[in-house]
Amino acid sequence: MLSDYIFDRRSLLRMQDVIPAARLDEFTDWLASLRYSPETIRSYAFTATRFVSWACSNGYRELSGLNRSCLIAYRREVVRLCGQTKRVRDSGNHYCGARRFVRFLRNCGVIPEEPSDVPSLVTRFCEWMRKQRGTRDSTLTTYQHVLCRLVKELGSEPRRYTAQQLRAFLLKDSATARPTQLRPQYGCFFGSLSFTANAPKDCGTPFPGWQNGANPPCPVT
Repeated sequence: MLSDYIFDRRSLLRMQDVIPAARLDEFTDWLASLRYSPETIRSYAFTATRFVSWACSNGYRELSGLNRSCLIAYRREVVRLCGQTKRVRDSGNHYCGARRFVRFLRNCGVIPEEPSDVPSLVTRFCEWMRKQRGTRDSTLTTYQHVLCRLVKELGSEPRRYTAQQLRAFLLKDSATARPTQLRPQYGCFFGSLSFTANAPKDCGTPFPGWQNGANPPCPVT
């Protein structure tokens, strides 16, 4: 419930003036089920309220209207307010909280699902990393970019990947990356191996032969 995270009564009432109390309770319970920390849940509740308030003042009067175009418009506003030199993932979680609230509304059926160019395998991997490893959204965004390239190049059937293909992809991908990108790429790669090995119902058997093949040398020191 929202009251488990927001203790000031005046803040509670202000938030409930923007978003129905029952919906806020469902949102915080949903975040808790995904193992978000109490601090993050509290932050996302506040930022979701600010997002909905902004949306109402910009023509999006109903929760069912908070679609992708609304979220993109809000992201532009966050960038404008934060300044072009700052990252959107600011200390207040402005955009992350809004995006998570939209995902919650989709899960509830308030907003219909929209077509996505992210492969379902990658989406399942991100959900698994969030639930099983507690990986942050910002990290998963980086992982998602890498794995979308992997699926595009090798296909969406992990059971058909070979150790040689995976090594070749990783070396090719790291060759074009900036030094600061290499560690996330390796973390993503080995996280995906763990996901495949531990989620056979989703992905089939682990990558054939990857246990027996030598890993490519990691350029990160």
